[in-house]
Amino acid sequence: MAFWENVTESITESGAGTGLVVAAGALLVFPLVRPLLREAAKAVIKGGLIAYDQATRMGATVQESMSDMVAEIHAERREDSGPRSPADSTHEHRTRESGDRKGAQPAAN
Repeated sequence: MAFWENVTESITESGAGTGLVVAAGALLVFPLVRPLLREAAKAVIKGGLIAYDQATRMGATVQESMSDMVAEIHAERREDSGPRSPADSTHEHRTRESGDRKGAQPAAN
């Protein structure tokens, strides 16, 4: 009997008894709580997906608004600068027709 007394005394003094009781309780309670934990985890993930979708939509709206503003500013700058010189428009027209880039040699016919 001295052996069991020494074992129980060392367990209670070291605090290992509390750890063993908590571990045993967790093993008994976990199967009962598992479905609730699963549902809680699913709810958290679902909430994260909803927040992500809303943020994506909001980002698209902001991007569209910014794009509209940039287009308006470009139009205002074109109006403010007045008509372009004929040389500029002729060069631009030729470049678009031939598909040439700056510095590229025109194709020989």
